[in-house]
Amino acid sequence: MKKNRLLFCILLFLMISKESISQYGGHTIVGSTTYLGAGSIQGIFSDITYSDASITGHPSSTVYFVGSAPNTQHQLIANIGGAAATQIGSAILNNGTGGLLINNNTFGLEIITNFNFNAQNAQVTTLRNASSVANNNLRIDANASISGFNATNNVNGYLKKEGDASGFIFPIADGTAYAPMTVGAIGAGNSITAAYYKSSGSAAAAYTGGPFSVTSFASPLLSVSSLEYWDIGVSGTPNALLSLAFYGDYSVASLATLFIVGWKISTGKWEQIPSGPATGLTPGNTISSTGNVNFSDYSAFTIAATTIVLPFNLKSFTAKKTNNKVLLSWITSSESNLNIYIVERSNNGSTGWVSIGSLSATNTATGRTYSLYDNIPLNGNNYYRLKTVSTNGIITYSLLRLVVISKPAISIELYPNPAVSSVTVSINGILNNRYSIHLIDATGKLLQQKTSIETGVKYQFDISQYTKGSYYINLFNQTNLLLDSKKFIKQ
Repeated sequence: MKKNRLLFCILLFLMISKESISQYGGHTIVGSTTYLGAGSIQGIFSDITYSDASITGHPSSTVYFVGSAPNTQHQLIANIGGAAATQIGSAILNNGTGGLLINNNTFGLEIITNFNFNAQNAQVTTLRNASSVANNNLRIDANASISGFNATNNVNGYLKKEGDASGFIFPIADGTAYAPMTVGAIGAGNSITAAYYKSSGSAAAAYTGGPFSVTSFASPLLSVSSLEYWDIGVSGTPNALLSLAFYGDYSVASLATLFIVGWKISTGKWEQIPSGPATGLTPGNTISSTGNVNFSDYSAFTIAATTIVLPFNLKSFTAKKTNNKVLLSWITSSESNLNIYIVERSNNGSTGWVSIGSLSATNTATGRTYSLYDNIPLNGNNYYRLKTVSTNGIITYSLLRLVVISKPAISIELYPNPAVSSVTVSINGILNNRYSIHLIDATGKLLQQKTSIETGVKYQFDISQYTKGSYYINLFNQTNLLLDSKKFIKQ
C-alpha cells in the first residue's frame, strides 16, 4: 500500500512538472535562496507565471528567476502583481528570452541589495502609465545596485533609484532602443524615476507632464530633438550631474552646438542645461552636464541644438546646366517629419530669393532621390539653395550651388521704381528674333505680357489694380529663354 502511494506521488509530480504553474495566492520566500520558474532545484521544469499575485521576500533573500528547462535559458514570464509589496534582497534574472514583467500598480518590485541580469536578451518590463512613475516600477533601494546590464539586458519602462552617496546608471530602453541615463549622487531621502522613450513626432510620448512640444523652447535654442526623450519623476530635491547616452543620430549638427535640455515645469518650455561637448554625434555617444542639475525643476530631458538640426540626412544637392535649363537634384539617406522641399534661386546668393519649384517629402526611412528643373534661369549667376519645411514648422537650408548662364547681350530698362500706377519698359540691345516681356508677381504668376518686342520702343504696364509689393519684368526670346529680369516695387 505504501509502495503504491509513493508511486502515485511520483506520477503526480511528473504530471505537474510538464505544465505551466500559475500562482494566484502569492509566494512567500522562507529560505535564503528561492528559485522561481523552471530548472530549479525544486524540480519545476515549466514556465511559471505570477498573475495578480505577489512575492513576499526577506531582506537577505536571493531569488533566481530561471528558464523553462534545467540549466538552460528559456522563457519565463513573471507577472508580479497583487496588493502586497514584493521585496527581495537580491534578484538574479537567469532566463534569456522572456524577461520579467512587473505589473503591480501599488508596489512594483523592490530590490534591497542587488538586481543582476545574468542572461542574454533579458529585459525587465514595466507598464508605461502614470502609476509606473510612482509605484509600478523596478525600485533599487538606497545603497543597492544593479549589474549585468547592456544593450539587450535592461529595463524597458520605469526604473526608480533611491538616493545614496554613489552615482547610478539607469540602464533604460524602449524596446530595442537602449539609451542609459547616468546621475551623480542624489543623497539620502531623494529619488529619481526614469524611463526612455524613442519617439518620432512633434511631442514626447511620455506621461509625467507630457506631451512636450518640440517647438516650445527658450533662447538660444533653435531646434529640439523629436527623436527621443527621457521621462522623469522625482521625490525630494535631487541635485546631481546628468549624462545621457543617446540613441538618436545627430550627424547633421555639430559638437559645439549640441546640448542637454530639460522641460522646465515652471515655464512649460525646453530650457538649455549647461553641457559639455558630446563624445560624438551618432547613436551610442553621450553628452553630460557641466554642473549639477536640479531634477525637481524638470519633467523630461532630451537633446537640442543652438543651430538648426535638419530632420533628414542630405547626401547631396546638385545644380547642373542642361541646354537652356538647370536641373536641380538632391538625395537623402533618411527622412522623418518633413512636409515639403522648396528650391530657391537668387542672382547674388544673399538676397532676392524666389521659389522656382517644390516637391512634397515622402518621409522614407531609407531616403530617396528628388529632382526638378529651373526652366527659365537668369542670365549670368544663378545661386540655388534647398529649403525644407518640417511638419512642426521648422525651416532649414542647404549649402548654395551656382550655375552661370550666358545669354545674348540684351537688357531691360524700367521706370519709375518704385511705381504707383504704371511702369514703363524698354529693351537695350540687338533684337533679331521674336521676343516677349512678362509682368509677374513675387510668386511667379503671370499678370500681363507683350509680344513682338522691338528696341527703341517704350512699353507701358498698368499696375494700378495690384496690391503693394514686389513685381518683376522678364524678357524672353522665341525659345522661351529668360534673357533678363528686373524687379520693381509697387507702392
